[in-house]
Amino acid sequence: MNQPRTYGRVDKLLHWLVVLNMTGTLIAAPGMADLPPVERVHEYGDHGLSVTTLLILMTIRLLWRLRHPFPRLPETMKPWEKLAAKAVHWGLYGLIFA
Repeated sequence: MNQPRTYGRVDKLLHWLVVLNMTGTLIAAPGMADLPPVERVHEYGDHGLSVTTLLILMTIRLLWRLRHPFPRLPETMKPWEKLAAKAVHWGLYGLIFA
């Protein structure tokens, strides 16, 4: 669970699982088009599994986020900064799902 000022273990675990999955997918994807057809089919299957795993992780993360709010932002932040921080965070969720 999130603490008032920090993210909890589940948030951190989901974050790093998504980072590792996205990084691996992005590293492996560019060379797929240059492979021979037989190998390409196998790689597309692996890519599909990776993207499906990412979708599942992000769905779990979104559901977790809806039940466990963000930690409080520092009181020293201006209102527009707080709004921008939340907008960017939700925008990243949207980009990942897109």
